[in-house]
Amino acid sequence: MRQADKREQPHRCGWWVKAALAVVGGALALNALSGCGKEAGFMAPPPPTVTAAKPLHQDVTVFETFTGKTVAIDIVDIRARVAGFLEQMKFEEGSIVKKGDLLYVIEQDQYKAELEQAQANVAVAKANFEAADTKYNLLKEAFEQNAASKKELVEAQAARDQAQAQISVAEASVTQARINLGYTEIRSPSTGRIAKTQVDVGNLVGHGQATLLTTVVTFDPMYVYFTINERDLLRWLEKHGKQLKDPSEKQKTLKVWLDTANNTTYPQPAVIDYLSPQVDPATGTTTVRAVVPNPDYLLYPGIFLKVKAPDKATNALLVPKVALQRDMQGSYLMKVVPLSEQAKQEAAAQLEELKESAKGTPREKALAKYQTPTQTVERINVELGAEIGEYQVIASGLTADDEIIIDGLQRSQPGHPIYVEPKQLTPPRQVNDTPAADGAKQPPSSAPSASDAPAAKPASDTKPTNAAE
Repeated sequence: MRQADKREQPHRCGWWVKAALAVVGGALALNALSGCGKEAGFMAPPPPTVTAAKPLHQDVTVFETFTGKTVAIDIVDIRARVAGFLEQMKFEEGSIVKKGDLLYVIEQDQYKAELEQAQANVAVAKANFEAADTKYNLLKEAFEQNAASKKELVEAQAARDQAQAQISVAEASVTQARINLGYTEIRSPSTGRIAKTQVDVGNLVGHGQATLLTTVVTFDPMYVYFTINERDLLRWLEKHGKQLKDPSEKQKTLKVWLDTANNTTYPQPAVIDYLSPQVDPATGTTTVRAVVPNPDYLLYPGIFLKVKAPDKATNALLVPKVALQRDMQGSYLMKVVPLSEQAKQEAAAQLEELKESAKGTPREKALAKYQTPTQTVERINVELGAEIGEYQVIASGLTADDEIIIDGLQRSQPGHPIYVEPKQLTPPRQVNDTPAADGAKQPPSSAPSASDAPAAKPASDTKPTNAAE
């Protein structure tokens, strides 16, 4: 009769126990639920413990990221401007050359001879002028004494003027010959890296066309071009439109930072110096150009990189990225909220039942410390802002007083009781009130810590730093 009573006794497992076992697996859950009585040896766990924290509430500098491309300020083709055989090459291919450095020498004998001939022609022209001038002066005296006709005097004056003009023609020929001789020595028009030579020594160049010899590419400074959409453009103009009109203000405020392809933050900021005067109707974007110093030639023309424009966010709310979850509805967080009175009463009864079932077992002492749970979680949908290292700025949907689950998300379900272990979040390390770049590396910095740093201004001269530091 006693055995029949046991078989008729209903299961008394708590509803949170069923939810917990459902996570383990269907077969195991059924086996566990079929033996929830004390005699079966299974004891349900208490409500799970999760870690929660309030979001960070502070002023931060966020970065808007664009895709940019480096472009050399000057790319100069070096060409032969006079004809002749290439006699010398004075540089090493791929090396750095300075403005004015001698690169090539074309045979000079012909052009030296032309210069000497032109100089001789000047001497002849001057001699002819002296003779014509003397003849004119003699005829003038004779004319005044009625010993020469007017016609002779006029002809002598014309001959003298022509001889004087010939001097100018001869001198111009000297100038042209000197220029041609100068073209035989080809010098670098700018400082930069020189490409390989297109013509080897001994070849004829400049015959009938200006032969391409090599190219010099300017590396310092470097242009960075990127595009922004209409929405970002209007917001950017609202904040920085005045600086565009004042060139002196560009150096102070219109600065951006660059992250290269190897995830390294370039050590110097770029300054925005050009904004396209119109929006491309096909793409809805406009072109922006920045110029960046490149004294160590760390940047090459034609590489793609991230352009990060800093902007100050006031009273921003930051949560760890690990607290974020996403589904078809978008991004969301799990917030700690109070249990309803009915759920609290059920949880209290089930906890008491659990403690009762554990009497006389090793779990009795461990369960004694548990109090009635009073909290659960609920989902809150949020809109995301910028990323700052391991933190995410929440644009909307969150308040500064909300407690967010940051550890134990898999153990917390809306409406089910939980125990909450509070935690204080550590603000992301900032240098000069600038947040860390997303995983970007940088050289060691002696900048002050966040507590000593002054407040940053939008697009200020502040550099993204590594969040892991």
